[in-house]
Amino acid sequence: MDWSWLVILQLTSAITGIVGNFLVIAVLFHRRSKNRSTDTLIGGLAFADFLTSIFLIPMPQPAYIPKTWLGEVLSRLVFTQSLLWTSITVSAYLLMSISVERYIAVVHPLHFKRLITPRRVSTLIVIIWVLSVLSGLFGSFTRTVDTFTNKCKEQYINRLTKIIVAFYWFCLLLVVPSLTMLITQVLIARKLSHRSNQFRGMTNSLNGKTMPSFHIVARNRVLKMMLIVILIYLVCWTPNHIAY
Repeated sequence: MDWSWLVILQLTSAITGIVGNFLVIAVLFHRRSKNRSTDTLIGGLAFADFLTSIFLIPMPQPAYIPKTWLGEVLSRLVFTQSLLWTSITVSAYLLMSISVERYIAVVHPLHFKRLITPRRVSTLIVIIWVLSVLSGLFGSFTRTVDTFTNKCKEQYINRLTKIIVAFYWFCLLLVVPSLTMLITQVLIARKLSHRSNQFRGMTNSLNGKTMPSFHIVARNRVLKMMLIVILIYLVCWTPNHIAY
């Protein structure tokens, strides 16, 4: 194991993610009696990120992999990082689901309780997990144990296949989640902006101080949240997918 600064940074990130997401899960478990759809989605997101953090723990690369069924399993599942990318996909689409759920809550509040039920939210999380596992299955077919070198090697049919796979992951993990979050958050901001215009000029008094209406404060907070969430997601993932 070569403990370079990059590997140390990766291990530090993994430990931070494990501790942080475990605390989120513990807090949500403590308040599980309230049974909120947002809490369920955030809990699913924290669990996916918890697994991602575990799979991020650096592993030593073996000098020799036997050409056996166990060697093939290690090569196709562990060294392809299929499990890591499955949990990352789940995380991205649960984050997207939270954005859509907040959009329905703000823009269509009268239909929220009818559309977003605990059972539907739980079913959605299961569906996302199943589709994420299926979406990453082909990755296990792109690696095998080389008979001569006894190392894990890539085996694509041709270069075009590699390009198609690259664009597939680019759209799946960057384009679709980013556009969905951007569109839903813009629509939320427009709705709150429209509501705040109806209360323009109205103020709240607190301890003798004049403060803007709640609707204006809510609009500004949502705009900030939208900017933070989308920027962090793009900053974290755009370089990786463009490089890939």
